Amino acid sequence: MKTASEVQILKYQQSYYEELDNNQQNIRKLRHDMKNHLNVIHTFLANQETKQASEYLSNLSDEFATDQQMFCQNSIINAILNTKYILAKEHHIKCYFLIDIDNNIGIDSISLCSLIANTLDNALEASMQVPNISKRNISVKARCFNGFFSYEIKNTRDNTIIKKNGRIQTNKKDSESHGFGLKNIKDIVNRYHGTIEIAYTDEEFCVTTLIPL
Repeated sequence: MKTASEVQILKYQQSYYEELDNNQQNIRKLRHDMKNHLNVIHTFLANQETKQASEYLSNLSDEFATDQQMFCQNSIINAILNTKYILAKEHHIKCYFLIDIDNNIGIDSISLCSLIANTLDNALEASMQVPNISKRNISVKARCFNGFFSYEIKNTRDNTIIKKNGRIQTNKKDSESHGFGLKNIKDIVNRYHGTIEIAYTDEEFCVTTLIPL
């Protein structure tokens, strides 16, 4: 029987591969119809109807546009980043991803998924609470270097940070359900004998982890 984390990974992967398949179908369709599209554009240009040609190209571009992006070579992380990126765009949150890792980094998929997804969920939720949408930002950096996996995520914030006995607490109403995100992150880092640093200012929250491989 699969755990909740394993099910979540499968959902991310399924969504990712469904989008890839859809992209491939669109590409095949575009290739099949390309001659007809070029003939239409050529006719517009031959008649000096540049505005119509431009509009046709714009509509053609929109038809085959996709939100799916290749952020990194690791398929699981890429699936997660794409899912969260789409959600961020819906809430006017700018995302900056600098990821340099492949599929074999020495951390099991469930732990990696939990680490990335939990921190991104927290960052998204905090950024959504920033009233000025022009200041909603999330940056993620991850790489394997000199035998370590380093991961840093920063987000703008305007929420209240509650601390109890030196530990950050959730400020959500459903605290029993939502209080495990940061704990899960710390548990994963500790399991791999890594380190985690949490820092914040009035406007920014940052989580940095370093895990030996």
